Amino acid sequence: MFNINNYKKQIVKNKSSIVIIFILISLLISSCTVKQEVQTVKQEIKPKIKVEPKSALFDKKVNIMLSNFKPGQKVTIRANTRFESENRWESYATFIADENGTVDISKQKPIEGTYEDIDPMGLFWSMERYEDEDDGFYISELDPIYINFTAEVDGEEVTSTVIERLIVLPEVIRTPVREKGLVGTLFLPESEGKYPVVIVLGGSEGGLHERASAILASHGYATLALAYFGIDPLPAGLYKIPLEYFKTAIDWLKSQENIDSNKLAVMGFSKGCELALLLGSTFPEIRAVIGHKGSGFAGAAWTYKGESVSGYIPVENINGPVLLISGKKDLMASPSYIFDKVINRLAEHNHPYFYKHLSYEGAGHAIYIPNLPFRKYSDGSFRGGGNAKDNAFASVDSWNKVLDFLKDNLVNVDS
Repeated sequence: MFNINNYKKQIVKNKSSIVIIFILISLLISSCTVKQEVQTVKQEIKPKIKVEPKSALFDKKVNIMLSNFKPGQKVTIRANTRFESENRWESYATFIADENGTVDISKQKPIEGTYEDIDPMGLFWSMERYEDEDDGFYISELDPIYINFTAEVDGEEVTSTVIERLIVLPEVIRTPVREKGLVGTLFLPESEGKYPVVIVLGGSEGGLHERASAILASHGYATLALAYFGIDPLPAGLYKIPLEYFKTAIDWLKSQENIDSNKLAVMGFSKGCELALLLGSTFPEIRAVIGHKGSGFAGAAWTYKGESVSGYIPVENINGPVLLISGKKDLMASPSYIFDKVINRLAEHNHPYFYKHLSYEGAGHAIYIPNLPFRKYSDGSFRGGGNAKDNAFASVDSWNKVLDFLKDNLVNVDS
């Protein structure tokens, strides 16, 4: 017989069961959520190393930050890379994490490492060759360079990252030049437009100076890396090189539709510096001259109109501004002393254009593109003189001033 009271009791019982089941399900979901949140927190507090930008031109600074370490914890960061020569180059620096468990390399001084002072790029230029081989720092052509960063605590790696350093931006167009007897490489920022142009000359090593040319092109300049000996069909050695060869290069550039030949500069390194000053003094089409660690005295390497060219270069004839760069500890030349003579000669002749000599204390012959490490002899001394810290500062400071010089004297002038 149907009993309404029993039926009501059953309904209440069923409702209670449903409530209990709902509560259990809610508790289970909450438990899973808590576990998920705990796992997320654990992931969030894992030590991190952040290097930005991840991909940039070799002459650009990066920011290196370490986070999620324990306050006061000793952290060692290492940078290493390997080149086609199979040499591994490595640097390191040890820091104490601040009260937030972070390390900002641009603001903190390492307590030990391959460099000593606050320097955001210290891990780059202070790299040392890992093997006991006598090769130099080698960059394979124009390919990107990959640098691996790791962070260690008590000798154990806890996090890592890899960055890419570019010698040339992807949009830059590289064209070998093998015509009219010329041997060179033309770099153009992109396919359209007219660009100021810089002829880039290497030194007594011969061949092409492509790295500096490629980086300059990545800053918006057309560049011609021009060889003048050491490559067929050019002379094998640095002897009796006719200046007419370089006039041919100037005339060839004038014929290129992407070149603003009214905005022509020449930049030379070492022996190429002497050549740059000589070309600027000879050919008025050259509107600016940059000389790195060279000489204002022409030796027996050059001829013009069939005659040997030697003696002090008549730099007062240069049809534009002059920027000279040297290190006071240069063991391969004496450019600081000689460049002072060049500056004095310009002053004596009331040179109507800007001229300046950047002379760096403690730097040697290794002043070049920023952020490169420096080669050593087996006794630990640096090739070309100077020391790593001052060579690094001179390379960064002079390169930035070269970019400013070109902007002021090629870009921001009327054709």
